[in-house]
Amino acid sequence: MKSGFLFIGLLFFSNLTWAAATAPQTSSKDPSLIEIENQKPQKPSENDTDHDLIQATEIPYLPSRKSDFFFADTQAVDLYTGAIFNVNSTSSITYGMFGLNYMWYSQRLFHIETAFDISLNQEAHLRVMGRWNLNSTERFRTYFNAGLGLKILPQDNPGVILSWPRLFIQGGYGMLYNFTQSAALKVEAFAATDSSFNAFFALIAGPSFSF
Repeated sequence: MKSGFLFIGLLFFSNLTWAAATAPQTSSKDPSLIEIENQKPQKPSENDTDHDLIQATEIPYLPSRKSDFFFADTQAVDLYTGAIFNVNSTSSITYGMFGLNYMWYSQRLFHIETAFDISLNQEAHLRVMGRWNLNSTERFRTYFNAGLGLKILPQDNPGVILSWPRLFIQGGYGMLYNFTQSAALKVEAFAATDSSFNAFFALIAGPSFSF
C-alpha cells in the first residue's frame, strides 16, 4: 500500500517537472529592446549613395588659391630709371631721369610713398603720394597713386623751393611682376602739372624689393 502511494507521488512530481520545462518562458526585458536586439545589420545596396551611408560633417571654408605666393607688400624700396617729358608753351624736351622710391609700412592695400628723383636737366623732384594697390595675391599686380610734389632747381634758395610755383600735383598708374617672393619688376607712368600749367610726363621702370 505504501509502495503504491510512493509510486503515485513520483509520477505526479515527474509530470509537474515536465510541464514546467515545456511551458513558454516570458521575459522581463523591454519589448523595444528585444526588437532592437533581434534586428540584423543590413548590408548597403548598390543603389545607396555616399550621402546616405556617411553622415555629412561641416567642412571649414578654404579660399581658392590662385597663385603660389601671397604678396603682402607691407613696405618696399624701388630703384628706377626712365624718361621725363617736359611740356610747356614754347617747346617739349625729353630728359633721362633716375630715382628712389620708398613705400611706407602698412598692412592694408593703401600706402604712403615718398620718392626722390633727378633728371639730367639738373631738376630734382621730391614727391609724396598715396598709393592704392588693387590686389596682393597675384604675381602681376597693378596700382594707382596720386599726390603732391616739389620741384627743386640748383639755383633755388630755401625760400624759393617752398614757394607756390614749385609745387605740383601728380597722378600715376603702375604695374608689378614678382619673380620671387620679395623681388619684382616695376613699371610706372605718371603725369604732373604745376600752378602755371607747366606739365610733364614720366615713364619709369626698375626693380622693387618688398619686405
